Amino acid sequence: MVMLEFVRNYVGPRFFIGSVLLLSIFAAVSPAQNPSQLPSAPSAAAIAGFAEKDFVDFHEDWTSIKLDSSTLQLKEALVGDHLTFSSFTRESIRLKWRPSDPIDLYLAIPKDVEKPPLVIYLYGFPTDLRRYNDEGWYSRITSGGVAAAAFVPPLAGPRLHAPRPMNQNYLSQLPESIASLTHDIQMLINYLSSRKDLNLDLNHIGIFATGSGATAAILAAATDTRIIAIDLLNPWGDWPDWMPKSELLGFVDCNMCNKPESLESLAPLDPVKWLPTLKTPYVRIRHFPNNGQTPNMAQDKIESVTPKSADLVKFDSIVEFNRSASGGRTFDWVKGALKFEIEAQAPKSAAQKPPAKDSPH
Repeated sequence: MVMLEFVRNYVGPRFFIGSVLLLSIFAAVSPAQNPSQLPSAPSAAAIAGFAEKDFVDFHEDWTSIKLDSSTLQLKEALVGDHLTFSSFTRESIRLKWRPSDPIDLYLAIPKDVEKPPLVIYLYGFPTDLRRYNDEGWYSRITSGGVAAAAFVPPLAGPRLHAPRPMNQNYLSQLPESIASLTHDIQMLINYLSSRKDLNLDLNHIGIFATGSGATAAILAAATDTRIIAIDLLNPWGDWPDWMPKSELLGFVDCNMCNKPESLESLAPLDPVKWLPTLKTPYVRIRHFPNNGQTPNMAQDKIESVTPKSADLVKFDSIVEFNRSASGGRTFDWVKGALKFEIEAQAPKSAAQKPPAKDSPH
Protein backbone atom coordinates (compact mmCIF):
# COMPACT_ATOMS: atom_id res chain seq x y z
CA MET A 1 0.00 0.00 0.00
CA VAL A 2 3.02 2.32 -0.05
CA MET A 3 2.21 3.81 -3.44
CA LEU A 4 -1.47 4.34 -2.58
CA GLU A 5 -0.54 6.05 0.68
CA PHE A 6 1.86 8.33 -1.20
CA VAL A 7 -0.79 9.26 -3.73
CA ARG A 8 -3.47 9.81 -1.10
CA ASN A 9 -1.27 11.99 1.10
CA TYR A 10 0.85 13.89 -1.41
CA VAL A 11 -0.84 13.94 -4.79
CA GLY A 12 -4.48 14.66 -4.06
CA PRO A 13 -7.92 13.04 -4.16
CA ARG A 14 -8.58 13.13 -7.91
CA PHE A 15 -5.27 11.51 -8.74
CA PHE A 16 -5.70 9.07 -5.84
CA ILE A 17 -9.03 7.83 -7.21
CA GLY A 18 -7.60 7.53 -10.70
CA SER A 19 -4.57 5.66 -9.39
CA VAL A 20 -6.71 3.15 -7.50
CA LEU A 21 -8.61 2.38 -10.69
CA LEU A 22 -5.43 2.15 -12.77
CA LEU A 23 -3.77 -0.13 -10.25
CA SER A 24 -6.72 -2.49 -10.51
CA ILE A 25 -5.83 -2.81 -14.20
CA PHE A 26 -2.03 -2.76 -14.15
CA ALA A 27 -0.93 -4.16 -10.81
CA ALA A 28 -3.30 -6.66 -9.27
CA VAL A 29 -1.41 -8.68 -6.68
CA SER A 30 -1.69 -12.45 -6.71
CA PRO A 31 -2.96 -13.82 -3.37
CA ALA A 32 0.09 -16.05 -3.03
CA GLN A 33 2.53 -13.17 -3.29
CA ASN A 34 3.82 -10.81 -0.61
CA PRO A 35 3.23 -7.30 -2.03
CA SER A 36 5.63 -5.64 0.44
CA GLN A 37 8.74 -7.15 -1.13
CA LEU A 38 10.43 -7.03 -4.49
CA PRO A 39 11.63 -10.27 -6.10
CA SER A 40 14.94 -11.59 -4.85
CA ALA A 41 17.94 -9.63 -6.09
CA PRO A 42 21.60 -10.71 -6.08
CA SER A 43 23.13 -11.34 -2.67
CA ALA A 44 24.33 -8.51 -0.44
CA ALA A 45 27.91 -9.74 -0.78
CA ALA A 46 27.72 -9.64 -4.57
CA ILE A 47 26.11 -6.21 -4.55
CA ALA A 48 28.88 -4.90 -2.29
CA GLY A 49 31.31 -5.74 -5.07
CA PHE A 50 29.95 -2.98 -7.26
CA ALA A 51 32.88 -0.57 -7.07
CA GLU A 52 32.15 3.14 -7.33
CA LYS A 53 35.77 3.78 -8.24
CA ASP A 54 34.98 2.45 -11.72
CA PHE A 55 33.06 5.68 -12.37
CA VAL A 56 35.84 8.22 -11.80
CA ASP A 57 35.43 9.85 -15.23
CA PHE A 58 31.69 9.31 -15.49
CA HIS A 59 29.57 11.83 -17.38
CA GLU A 60 25.91 11.67 -18.44
CA ASP A 61 24.42 14.24 -20.79
CA TRP A 62 20.86 14.99 -19.66
CA THR A 63 20.29 17.30 -22.62
CA SER A 64 20.59 14.51 -25.19
CA ILE A 65 18.40 11.49 -25.88
CA LYS A 66 21.38 9.70 -27.47
CA LEU A 67 24.11 7.76 -25.70
CA ASP A 68 27.08 9.09 -27.67
CA SER A 69 27.57 12.25 -25.57
CA SER A 70 27.63 10.27 -22.29
CA THR A 71 30.13 7.77 -20.87
CA LEU A 72 27.59 5.14 -19.88
CA GLN A 73 29.18 1.70 -19.85
CA LEU A 74 27.96 -1.52 -18.32
CA LYS A 75 30.29 -2.17 -15.40
CA GLU A 76 28.79 -5.37 -14.10
CA ALA A 77 25.75 -7.61 -14.38
CA LEU A 78 24.83 -9.84 -11.44
CA VAL A 79 22.26 -12.54 -12.07
CA GLY A 80 20.00 -13.17 -9.08
CA ASP A 81 17.16 -15.64 -8.79
CA HIS A 82 15.93 -17.73 -11.70
CA LEU A 83 12.41 -18.91 -10.99
CA THR A 84 10.19 -21.27 -12.96
CA PHE A 85 6.43 -20.81 -13.13
CA SER A 86 3.78 -22.70 -15.05
CA SER A 87 4.01 -20.66 -18.27
CA PHE A 88 7.20 -18.60 -17.94
CA THR A 89 10.58 -18.26 -16.23
CA ARG A 90 11.71 -15.10 -14.46
CA GLU A 91 15.25 -13.93 -13.91
CA SER A 92 16.34 -10.94 -11.84
CA ILE A 93 19.54 -9.17 -12.86
CA ARG A 94 21.28 -6.25 -11.17
CA LEU A 95 22.89 -3.92 -13.72
CA LYS A 96 25.04 -0.88 -13.19
CA TRP A 97 26.15 1.74 -15.70
CA ARG A 98 26.07 4.88 -13.56
CA PRO A 99 27.38 5.56 -10.04
CA SER A 100 25.14 4.98 -7.02
CA ASP A 101 22.31 3.73 -9.22
CA PRO A 102 22.07 -0.06 -9.53
CA ILE A 103 19.14 -1.20 -11.65
CA ASP A 104 17.21 -4.37 -10.90
CA LEU A 105 15.95 -5.84 -14.16
CA TYR A 106 13.13 -8.38 -14.10
CA LEU A 107 13.12 -10.55 -17.21
CA ALA A 108 10.27 -12.96 -17.87
CA ILE A 109 10.46 -15.39 -20.80
CA PRO A 110 7.56 -17.58 -21.93
CA LYS A 111 8.11 -21.33 -21.87
CA ASP A 112 8.30 -23.43 -25.01
CA VAL A 113 8.67 -20.43 -27.32
CA GLU A 114 11.65 -20.33 -29.62
CA LYS A 115 13.19 -16.85 -29.91
CA PRO A 116 10.32 -14.74 -28.52
CA PRO A 117 10.06 -11.01 -29.27
CA LEU A 118 10.47 -8.60 -26.35
CA VAL A 119 8.31 -5.92 -24.76
CA ILE A 120 9.85 -3.50 -22.24
CA TYR A 121 7.40 -2.29 -19.58
CA LEU A 122 7.94 1.24 -18.26
CA TYR A 123 5.80 2.76 -15.55
CA GLY A 124 6.33 6.37 -14.63
CA PHE A 125 6.13 8.37 -11.43
CA PRO A 126 4.69 7.60 -8.89
CA THR A 127 5.78 3.96 -9.15
CA ASP A 128 3.95 1.00 -7.65
CA LEU A 129 6.47 -1.69 -6.70
CA ARG A 130 3.94 -4.50 -6.26
CA ARG A 131 3.76 -5.56 -9.89
CA TYR A 132 7.39 -6.69 -9.89
CA ASN A 133 6.47 -9.41 -7.39
CA ASP A 134 3.16 -10.38 -8.98
CA GLU A 135 3.11 -13.76 -10.70
CA GLY A 136 -0.23 -12.91 -12.30
CA TRP A 137 1.18 -9.77 -13.90
CA TYR A 138 4.12 -11.66 -15.42
CA SER A 139 1.70 -14.31 -16.67
CA ARG A 140 -0.39 -11.66 -18.43
CA ILE A 141 2.50 -9.80 -20.03
CA THR A 142 4.15 -13.00 -21.33
CA SER A 143 0.93 -14.53 -22.62
CA GLY A 144 0.93 -15.11 -26.34
CA GLY A 145 4.61 -16.03 -26.37
CA VAL A 146 6.24 -12.63 -25.82
CA ALA A 147 9.16 -12.01 -23.44
CA ALA A 148 8.96 -9.09 -20.99
CA ALA A 149 11.54 -6.85 -19.32
CA ALA A 150 10.72 -4.40 -16.53
CA PHE A 151 12.58 -2.16 -14.12
CA VAL A 152 11.90 0.74 -11.75
CA PRO A 153 12.58 4.18 -13.30
CA PRO A 154 15.35 6.48 -12.00
CA LEU A 155 14.74 8.54 -8.85
CA ALA A 156 11.77 6.37 -7.88
CA GLY A 157 11.25 3.61 -5.34
CA PRO A 158 14.53 1.85 -4.49
CA ARG A 159 16.40 4.04 -6.98
CA LEU A 160 15.87 7.15 -4.82
CA HIS A 161 18.32 6.89 -1.94
CA ALA A 162 21.44 8.31 -0.30
CA PRO A 163 23.81 9.89 -1.17
CA ARG A 164 21.21 11.92 -3.08
CA PRO A 165 20.08 14.97 -1.03
CA MET A 166 16.69 14.55 0.62
CA ASN A 167 15.30 17.68 -1.05
CA GLN A 168 15.66 16.10 -4.50
CA ASN A 169 12.92 13.99 -6.04
CA TYR A 170 11.70 12.74 -9.40
CA LEU A 171 10.02 16.02 -10.31
CA SER A 172 12.61 18.43 -8.95
CA GLN A 173 15.19 16.57 -11.07
CA LEU A 174 12.87 15.96 -14.01
CA PRO A 175 15.47 16.48 -16.80
CA GLU A 176 17.68 13.90 -15.09
CA SER A 177 14.74 11.54 -14.51
CA ILE A 178 13.54 11.61 -18.12
CA ALA A 179 16.98 11.59 -19.77
CA SER A 180 18.30 8.83 -17.51
CA LEU A 181 15.30 6.61 -18.26
CA THR A 182 15.73 7.25 -21.98
CA HIS A 183 19.35 6.18 -21.70
CA ASP A 184 18.44 3.18 -19.53
CA ILE A 185 16.18 1.81 -22.28
CA GLN A 186 18.99 1.88 -24.82
CA MET A 187 21.54 0.46 -22.38
CA LEU A 188 19.13 -2.33 -21.47
CA ILE A 189 18.75 -3.32 -25.13
CA ASN A 190 22.54 -3.26 -25.48
CA TYR A 191 22.86 -5.60 -22.50
CA LEU A 192 20.20 -8.03 -23.70
CA SER A 193 21.86 -8.08 -27.14
CA SER A 194 24.98 -9.45 -25.41
CA ARG A 195 22.98 -12.27 -23.77
CA LYS A 196 22.91 -14.75 -26.64
CA ASP A 197 21.97 -17.48 -24.15
CA LEU A 198 18.52 -15.91 -23.72
CA ASN A 199 17.67 -16.53 -27.40
CA LEU A 200 15.44 -13.46 -27.65
CA ASP A 201 14.26 -11.96 -30.93
CA LEU A 202 15.71 -8.47 -30.50
CA ASN A 203 14.82 -7.53 -34.06
CA HIS A 204 11.30 -7.14 -32.71
CA ILE A 205 11.26 -4.94 -29.60
CA GLY A 206 8.25 -3.05 -28.29
CA ILE A 207 7.60 -0.79 -25.32
CA PHE A 208 4.47 -0.52 -23.18
CA ALA A 209 4.66 2.65 -21.09
CA THR A 210 2.60 5.01 -18.96
CA GLY A 211 3.04 8.63 -17.84
CA SER A 212 6.66 9.72 -17.67
CA GLY A 213 7.67 6.24 -18.82
CA ALA A 214 5.72 6.91 -22.02
CA THR A 215 7.66 10.14 -22.46
CA ALA A 216 10.97 8.29 -22.26
CA ALA A 217 9.65 5.64 -24.65
CA ILE A 218 9.00 8.32 -27.28
CA LEU A 219 12.49 9.76 -26.85
CA ALA A 220 14.17 6.34 -26.97
CA ALA A 221 12.23 5.32 -30.08
CA ALA A 222 13.21 8.59 -31.75
CA THR A 223 16.89 7.65 -31.53
CA ASP A 224 16.91 3.83 -31.42
CA THR A 225 15.51 2.07 -34.48
CA ARG A 226 15.67 -1.29 -32.71
CA ILE A 227 12.36 -0.28 -31.09
CA ILE A 228 9.61 -1.00 -33.62
CA ALA A 229 6.44 -0.57 -31.52
CA ILE A 230 5.47 1.75 -28.67
CA ASP A 231 2.17 1.73 -26.79
CA LEU A 232 1.77 4.86 -24.69
CA LEU A 233 -0.78 5.84 -22.03
CA ASN A 234 -1.06 9.51 -21.04
CA PRO A 235 2.54 10.52 -21.83
CA TRP A 236 3.90 13.63 -20.14
CA GLY A 237 5.07 16.42 -22.40
CA ASP A 238 4.51 19.91 -23.79
CA TRP A 239 6.50 21.18 -20.83
CA PRO A 240 5.50 24.89 -21.04
CA ASP A 241 1.88 23.80 -20.43
CA TRP A 242 2.57 20.68 -18.38
CA MET A 243 4.73 22.36 -15.72
CA PRO A 244 2.37 25.09 -14.53
CA LYS A 245 -0.80 22.99 -14.84
CA SER A 246 0.00 19.42 -13.78
CA GLU A 247 -1.61 18.52 -10.46
CA LEU A 248 1.49 16.54 -9.47
CA LEU A 249 3.53 19.68 -8.96
CA GLY A 250 1.06 21.00 -6.40
CA PHE A 251 1.86 18.16 -4.02
CA VAL A 252 5.59 17.51 -4.44
CA ASP A 253 8.34 19.93 -3.40
CA CYS A 254 9.64 21.41 -6.64
CA ASN A 255 10.55 25.07 -6.20
CA MET A 256 12.52 25.18 -9.44
CA CYS A 257 10.05 23.41 -11.71
CA ASN A 258 8.30 26.44 -13.19
CA LYS A 259 11.37 28.63 -13.54
CA PRO A 260 12.61 29.48 -17.05
CA GLU A 261 15.89 27.62 -16.57
CA SER A 262 14.00 24.43 -15.72
CA LEU A 263 11.85 24.67 -18.84
CA GLU A 264 14.96 25.39 -20.88
CA SER A 265 16.64 22.23 -19.59
CA LEU A 266 13.55 20.19 -20.48
CA ALA A 267 13.20 21.55 -24.02
CA PRO A 268 15.48 18.90 -25.62
CA LEU A 269 13.41 16.22 -23.85
CA ASP A 270 9.96 17.32 -24.98
CA PRO A 271 8.04 14.59 -26.85
CA VAL A 272 6.32 17.39 -28.76
CA LYS A 273 9.70 17.93 -30.43
CA TRP A 274 10.35 14.27 -31.17
CA LEU A 275 6.93 12.81 -32.03
CA PRO A 276 6.86 14.30 -35.56
CA THR A 277 10.26 12.73 -36.29
CA LEU A 278 9.32 9.17 -35.29
CA LYS A 279 10.01 6.45 -37.83
CA THR A 280 8.74 3.74 -35.47
CA PRO A 281 6.42 1.49 -37.52
CA TYR A 282 3.80 0.95 -34.80
CA VAL A 283 2.73 3.75 -32.44
CA ARG A 284 -0.35 3.95 -30.25
CA ILE A 285 -1.21 6.79 -27.86
CA ARG A 286 -4.11 6.52 -25.44
CA HIS A 287 -5.41 9.52 -23.54
CA PHE A 288 -8.12 10.06 -20.99
CA PRO A 289 -8.77 13.57 -19.58
CA ASN A 290 -8.39 14.88 -16.04
CA ASN A 291 -5.95 12.11 -15.13
CA GLY A 292 -4.15 14.16 -12.46
CA GLN A 293 -0.82 14.13 -14.30
CA THR A 294 -0.94 15.46 -17.86
CA PRO A 295 -3.17 18.54 -18.27
CA ASN A 296 -5.78 18.38 -21.01
CA MET A 297 -4.07 21.26 -22.82
CA ALA A 298 -0.82 19.32 -22.96
CA GLN A 299 -2.66 16.25 -24.22
CA ASP A 300 -4.11 18.34 -27.04
CA LYS A 301 -0.65 19.58 -28.00
CA ILE A 302 0.79 16.06 -28.00
CA GLU A 303 -2.08 14.84 -30.16
CA SER A 304 -1.54 17.69 -32.63
CA VAL A 305 2.01 16.51 -33.43
CA THR A 306 1.38 12.76 -33.31
CA PRO A 307 2.23 11.13 -36.67
CA LYS A 308 -0.85 10.51 -38.81
CA SER A 309 0.13 6.86 -39.10
CA ALA A 310 -0.16 6.43 -35.31
CA ASP A 311 -3.19 4.92 -33.60
CA LEU A 312 -4.62 7.71 -31.41
CA VAL A 313 -7.29 6.60 -28.94
CA LYS A 314 -9.17 9.15 -26.81
CA PHE A 315 -11.36 8.03 -23.92
CA ASP A 316 -13.99 10.21 -22.29
CA SER A 317 -13.00 9.07 -18.79
CA ILE A 318 -10.84 6.67 -16.83
CA VAL A 319 -13.91 4.46 -16.42
CA GLU A 320 -14.22 4.08 -20.19
CA PHE A 321 -10.51 3.35 -20.41
CA ASN A 322 -10.72 0.70 -17.69
CA ARG A 323 -13.49 -1.08 -19.54
CA SER A 324 -11.22 -1.38 -22.58
CA ALA A 325 -8.14 -2.48 -20.63
CA SER A 326 -9.32 -5.05 -18.10
CA GLY A 327 -8.22 -8.67 -17.99
CA GLY A 328 -4.79 -7.97 -19.44
CA ARG A 329 -6.25 -6.63 -22.72
CA THR A 330 -4.31 -3.41 -22.26
CA PHE A 331 -1.12 -5.34 -23.15
CA ASP A 332 -2.49 -6.98 -26.29
CA TRP A 333 -1.85 -4.16 -28.78
CA VAL A 334 1.92 -3.96 -28.44
CA LYS A 335 2.30 -7.75 -28.45
CA GLY A 336 0.04 -7.94 -31.48
CA ALA A 337 2.11 -5.31 -33.31
CA LEU A 338 5.29 -7.35 -32.85
CA LYS A 339 3.62 -10.55 -34.00
CA PHE A 340 2.12 -8.82 -37.04
CA GLU A 341 5.56 -7.53 -38.03
CA ILE A 342 7.11 -10.98 -37.57
CA GLU A 343 4.45 -12.56 -39.76
CA ALA A 344 4.81 -9.83 -42.38
CA GLN A 345 8.54 -10.50 -42.61
CA ALA A 346 8.25 -14.29 -42.69
CA PRO A 347 9.11 -15.95 -46.02
CA LYS A 348 5.95 -16.88 -47.87
CA SER A 349 5.33 -20.54 -48.56
CA ALA A 350 5.18 -21.78 -52.12
CA ALA A 351 1.39 -21.78 -51.91
CA GLN A 352 1.38 -18.12 -50.85
CA LYS A 353 3.91 -16.86 -53.39
CA PRO A 354 2.56 -15.32 -56.61
CA PRO A 355 3.14 -17.50 -59.67
CA ALA A 356 6.47 -16.95 -61.37
CA LYS A 357 6.45 -15.13 -64.68
CA ASP A 358 7.07 -17.25 -67.76
CA SER A 359 10.68 -17.29 -68.83
CA PRO A 360 11.29 -15.44 -72.08
CA HIS A 361 11.68 -17.69 -75.13
